[in-house]
Amino acid sequence: MEGFNSYSGIQERTASVRGRPTGKRYNGLKNQGATCYLNSILQCLYMTEDFRREVENFRPDPQNSDEKCTDLMLELQKLFNKIKEVDGTTEGITRSLCIHNVYEQQDAVEYYQKTLKATGPRVSKVFEGKMSNKTKCPNNHIFQENCHFFTIPLAVEAGHSEVFNVENGLQTFFKLLKLDEDDWLYCKQCGQKTETETWNEIEEFPTILTLYLKRFYFDYNQMRLVKNHCPMDIPEKLQISNIGYELYAVINHFGGESGGHYNAVIKSFENNKWYCFDDSFVTKDSVDSFHHSQLAYMLMYRKVNGSHPDEKSTNELQLHCQEYCNLVTMLLQWIRHYVSVFEESKFPTSYKEIETLCHEFLEFKKTQLPSKEADTNHSKHIYKAFEGAVRAGQITVPPGYNPIDVEEEWRQLHEAIIKWERLVRNEFKRVYCFHEHLVNSRNEYNLHAMSDITVSVNRVPLTHPELDEVMLYYIQDLLAWVEKNQRRIHNSEWGADLPSIESHMGSHHRLHESIKDFKSNIERAWADENHLSPASKQAYRDYLIKLDLQYNELLSFSVDQLHNLNMLYAFAVACTEELKWLCERKEEELKYDWSDNNTNMTAKKDNYSGLEWDLEQRKISMNTVLATGDKLLKEGHPAQSTIEALIAALQSQWNWLQQLCCCIQTHIKENTGYFQFFADVKEAEEKMKKIQETMKKKYRFDRSTTVTHLEHLLKDAEEEMEQLIVFKTHLSSLNRRAKDIVQLKPRNPANPAKDKLLIQAVCDCKQREITVHRGDKCELLNNSQPFKWKVKSLNGSKATVPSICFIIPPPNKEAVESSSGLAASLQELIILSKELHMDMTSLLYWQYFMRDMQRINSWNRIMTQEYHEAMKSLKRHYHIFMSNSQDSEFFGADELEQAESTYNNAAQDYKNLLQSKEQGEQDESMCKSYITQIKDIRLRLESYESHMVSCIRQPVDKEPLKACTQGTTEQKKVRTELKGIKKEIDAVVKQSEAALASSQRSPWAPILSSEIDITLKKMEHVYRLSSDYRDKVKSVDLEIHSPQGTEDVLRKYENQLCDVHKVPANEKELETNQAQLKELCCEAKPDKPVEANLRDATVVNMFGVHSNSKGDHYMSFVASLKEGWQAIDGQVELRLQEVDLLGKQLQAYTQRYDRLIQWIADAKQRQEKIQAKPISDKVLKELLAQGKKLLEEIKKNEDKVKECENHAIACMNTLKDHEHQLVKYKASLEPFTSIKVESSSDSIIQEIVTLNACYSEVLTLASQYIKCNTAIQS
Repeated sequence: MEGFNSYSGIQERTASVRGRPTGKRYNGLKNQGATCYLNSILQCLYMTEDFRREVENFRPDPQNSDEKCTDLMLELQKLFNKIKEVDGTTEGITRSLCIHNVYEQQDAVEYYQKTLKATGPRVSKVFEGKMSNKTKCPNNHIFQENCHFFTIPLAVEAGHSEVFNVENGLQTFFKLLKLDEDDWLYCKQCGQKTETETWNEIEEFPTILTLYLKRFYFDYNQMRLVKNHCPMDIPEKLQISNIGYELYAVINHFGGESGGHYNAVIKSFENNKWYCFDDSFVTKDSVDSFHHSQLAYMLMYRKVNGSHPDEKSTNELQLHCQEYCNLVTMLLQWIRHYVSVFEESKFPTSYKEIETLCHEFLEFKKTQLPSKEADTNHSKHIYKAFEGAVRAGQITVPPGYNPIDVEEEWRQLHEAIIKWERLVRNEFKRVYCFHEHLVNSRNEYNLHAMSDITVSVNRVPLTHPELDEVMLYYIQDLLAWVEKNQRRIHNSEWGADLPSIESHMGSHHRLHESIKDFKSNIERAWADENHLSPASKQAYRDYLIKLDLQYNELLSFSVDQLHNLNMLYAFAVACTEELKWLCERKEEELKYDWSDNNTNMTAKKDNYSGLEWDLEQRKISMNTVLATGDKLLKEGHPAQSTIEALIAALQSQWNWLQQLCCCIQTHIKENTGYFQFFADVKEAEEKMKKIQETMKKKYRFDRSTTVTHLEHLLKDAEEEMEQLIVFKTHLSSLNRRAKDIVQLKPRNPANPAKDKLLIQAVCDCKQREITVHRGDKCELLNNSQPFKWKVKSLNGSKATVPSICFIIPPPNKEAVESSSGLAASLQELIILSKELHMDMTSLLYWQYFMRDMQRINSWNRIMTQEYHEAMKSLKRHYHIFMSNSQDSEFFGADELEQAESTYNNAAQDYKNLLQSKEQGEQDESMCKSYITQIKDIRLRLESYESHMVSCIRQPVDKEPLKACTQGTTEQKKVRTELKGIKKEIDAVVKQSEAALASSQRSPWAPILSSEIDITLKKMEHVYRLSSDYRDKVKSVDLEIHSPQGTEDVLRKYENQLCDVHKVPANEKELETNQAQLKELCCEAKPDKPVEANLRDATVVNMFGVHSNSKGDHYMSFVASLKEGWQAIDGQVELRLQEVDLLGKQLQAYTQRYDRLIQWIADAKQRQEKIQAKPISDKVLKELLAQGKKLLEEIKKNEDKVKECENHAIACMNTLKDHEHQLVKYKASLEPFTSIKVESSSDSIIQEIVTLNACYSEVLTLASQYIKCNTAIQS
């Protein structure tokens, strides 16, 4: 059935191609701008049969679909349907692929991969392969990394100009490569970088292999991207690891690295011819067009059967299959037509008609029959071309199309011919005898009439009993024919299926035509009534009346029969269409592989969603068909049994498909659980293996391990133990799930069923030999066929049933064993973890014990309470260590005795430390004395601190120069006294060093140390205050002497900026003005630090140098100076910008003005020369042509005149803005002074007026000249 659908699809597509109105076999794609790269890709995808079929069969899934993928697939579907009829457009495709700029050319390979990724894995699977990159170290440690690919790049060396061989390029791609030392990889198992070998291998070969030559590369000599134009040797067939490929598409690139054009040369799978697709142009091409091509960029190869690349590809085999099916279809139609004709056994009643029929039959045997036998032999020859593929299951032919079936049809035809020939001979003999008898009788009658012509008129005419007898026999034969056909219609069958109904309908059509033609025989019989004798005429009339009645009844029966057949045929067609679809889907589902070999349940879920969607759509049409059938039954259609059988068959197939849906749901659920369970088991195994390896690597410790590291390790071990407990819960869940896992391996014929394997039905299955209900148990006898099992029910019935109807219920021995193995492995991990935990605990507390001992041994004086706590900690750690180290492998009996001795020695040391406690009390009195001295010194420093703060904050409103002198003298005196205090502090510190360094430190020692630190910090603070006071005095002096000079500098630059009375009107003045502004800016830079110093000096206001009113005055003054400088900077920058803009606009205007003035002068001179020539008939036409050409040139330059005028306006606006800015700045500095700046825009206005006047003048002269000469010429 699948092969029949494929054949039908190819036939329909071929018919659609042949029937296009454009006259072309294929249509192109319109270029939106620079989308030739996309057009070439789409044509290649369209000409790939598998991809086109996926696109045409695509249906969106509203519940589980990628919106972008769905949008692209729908656009592709629209495009593929459109280009079957006319040229297509790609606006929808570019929108779906987010191509925003259609005038920018992209790389074809990049968008080939992008398009395939966007269509999704299901549609692009024929282009996708799987490749592994393997690396190996000298110790044969191999690391493998897998990835999926759509294309394989073929590298070309830079500067390569010779012919590039594709096969050599592939060998280079898959060649083993030894890496340089700088590129060596790190081997985890070796633990270092080692020599590395790397190579590529294809794990899964794609159906469509795409190669592309890396013609574009970056040339470091030219520092730019370049294209290699070397010719390419393109093989038509490739061999990769015993897999054969055949070339069917080439994408070419014209041009260079900066741009170009793409087209595609593709081999049609429909007729094996090559076509060139160049946007909207499609032309025939040949394979010779791209041999040694310098344009080939991307190559597409299709996988051929098996490992022999010389065998015919699948598409070639499909074409042979299509040709064979077309030929057999015509043969079967012809055979069945003539079988029905010869089986009808209907012969004409007249001698001439039957004689003609015999001549036609002889002609049929002489011409048509040998011709069709030759077609049959030719079909056998075609079938042999792909018979191997049929046997291998690669191609399927429709049911009844096998050569054996065709031979059987021929046998039936020959039997029908022999039978018909025997009957027609008998009928011919009968009619011939009747004809001879009738002729003889009429001849005798005519002879008698001629001999008795002299007999008297009153004599009774002679009767002709023989003639009357023949006529009566004739009318009786007519009546018998009518009665026979009445019985035939009454007893006729309706057929059980569509072919039989078609056969009966065709037979009845022919019978109905015969009945209508029979009317002429009845009319002739009425006409022959006058030839009878009066004795026989009444009987003859009675027969005629009866014949009329029976004929009318027969005609009515025939019309009713034809009407019923038409209604039945329409119902059967609709019903058969539904049955065909149901059967196809049923066969598809029955042949699905539910074994452990098929792990892709996600794809099956998607497929099942599509099936449910189809069923919902089909339910509407099926209900319509059933309603039609019910209506026919209610109306009393005579073919009740046929209608009921078709309805029953449709309902049965529908119910059967519904049952299969239940099976599919169950299998999806169980298989998903199966694969998920074993995936979880594998994940759990890997996790436990990883945990075990981590334990062995991580928990490495000995006595040299630090306490901190041991604490971290112990904490990690406890966390991992908790994780193992949680993981144990997970394994318990796996153990429970293992009991519910079905068996899938017996579904594979490679694993024959052994012993008595019980299976369970997942749906109701009724067959002639066996009936099984859902949930029933059966015994699997034979699973050698993947889709049909031989089973035995519990009551002993045996049958072969679809395997999809059953599952092999739990327990799954492999699942139970795998979960049990996980539990055992986990128990070993827990034991290992506990042992490690015990060892780490004993070692840790040994470390604690030794640390406490070291701490106690290092003390020589200690408080009673502190020592008590230390001894308590030591005792606790000692006892924990002793309890955990009995079974530890780290400590022996001698070491435990040594630990006990060490503990006892620590207790003895306690007494010795208590005795040394009294010695420390003697040092307390000395520490107290030093503390008193330090505090006295700190009081003196605090008095100096208060004095310096008051001096800094005191304002100097009156006599600031005198205050500065006094402050300088006082500051020197204070710094001298501070140096004396510093010496006293140093003496005390030196004396206290002995007390602070004593091994038996007094409790007062920390206090003494703290007091010394505080006093030293106080000393540093007083020094800083003295420095601040000195800076204050300097700032006051600077403030008194600086303001006046700063203000004079500022006024100088303001006057220079105000001394401008004219806006520059030409380029020279603009350059001069610009140079003056830049010079002013450079002069002002050295003077700005004066203003900055003055601003810094005013900060003393914050420390109280002046009173509030005086300080505010200085702050306001400095702020005004700062604003003045900022105004100067802003004005200079603004003028520079305006002068620059004015220069550009003035240059643009001047250039246009000068060109136009020069051109107007030239045009005026040419016009004057034309007018100066004498006018004659010979030169008038030439002068008119010159004048018109000049006038046309003048009118074209009108836009340039307007453009020049616009530039003049823009230039004048800029001049006015600059004038306004100058006036505004002067007014801000001299508000009461009358300000005037000379304007330069008047000259520009005058120039524009002159330009317009000159242009108008030359335009008027040329126009008037043309008018005058035109009038003269006319």
